[in-house]
Amino acid sequence: MNKLVFCIVFLCVSINLNAQKSSYKFHGIWKGIISSDPNSNITYYDIIMGNKALMLTLDSNKIVSFGQSIVGFVDIKQDTINRVELKEEGKYFCFCEETINKKLVCQYVDFNYTDSTFYTYGTDVFDYNKTTELLPNIIKLLYSQGKKDHQNYFKEFLDKTVTEITTSKVSICTAPAFFSKVYLLRGNMVEVLETKDIWIKIRYYGNKTIEGWIKKSDVE
Repeated sequence: MNKLVFCIVFLCVSINLNAQKSSYKFHGIWKGIISSDPNSNITYYDIIMGNKALMLTLDSNKIVSFGQSIVGFVDIKQDTINRVELKEEGKYFCFCEETINKKLVCQYVDFNYTDSTFYTYGTDVFDYNKTTELLPNIIKLLYSQGKKDHQNYFKEFLDKTVTEITTSKVSICTAPAFFSKVYLLRGNMVEVLETKDIWIKIRYYGNKTIEGWIKKSDVE
């Protein structure tokens, strides 16, 4: 099953590598299920930027698997290749893990796709659809994982800025300097949507999603 999970993640890159002609100018989020098992509670989120893939596997909204890989195409199947041998287009799609000596150990997957959907097939069949946003609970999980790993997954894979409140208590403004009764506390995670002078527009993912303005100094 782990091989199939990895295959799914990296297949979605193949769609965009072919379509975009440049592996470093594309990012996307794909949500998938095991279509051959209608009783499964497993959901997959694959986040791709260029020839890098980040995958989350969830069971009833709990992360059960998390990882990264290197992806691309080759014209000849090989068990081990050098990174420079990966192409943006080719006969075979592969996903790779880097070894200690910088070699890439590759596996290959059968697939079919359109611009917004794809599936892989083998022991199980996996269906994926492209989506524009991650669910709030996934954003929180990804932020926590990034702090643990000391890695900024949002910037690296989604070109987003996600940070947290550092001031003890912050009132959210409906517009710069127009304060409301809604407030955030130190440690609350927010996504930065816009910057204007000393102000930033943020989105907070709580029991309900809230947008408003706070000072830059409240997250620095």
